Amino acid sequence: MKCLDISIGSFSYLFTLKRRAISDDGAGGQIVRPTDIAQLWMSMEPVSSNQRFWAMKLEAPVTHRLVTRWRDDVVVSPDLMLTLGERQFNIRSVINIEERNRFLDVMVEENVVQ
Repeated sequence: MKCLDISIGSFSYLFTLKRRAISDDGAGGQIVRPTDIAQLWMSMEPVSSNQRFWAMKLEAPVTHRLVTRWRDDVVVSPDLMLTLGERQFNIRSVINIEERNRFLDVMVEENVVQ
């Protein structure tokens, strides 16, 4: 993918970049509360899907390719996630397209449990 091939008009999905923050619940436990970092317009393309049986549940992770404008805070981290409405996506890889700091190619895995 090249920068010249990317159309800003294809960024039709408004994602929210969130950081998972852990706080005490007052009873000796912990609560995970995601906090919003930024909203990002992105294009989204499904890449693959498969199903697996894990921990007595049928799980179906879906992999998508997202493209957005370059940001230095979109990185692979277990503390970061992207959301689109109620859908949650874990960031699996981030590529700075052509190393020009213009666009990011972000591979994500959707959290789907049935």
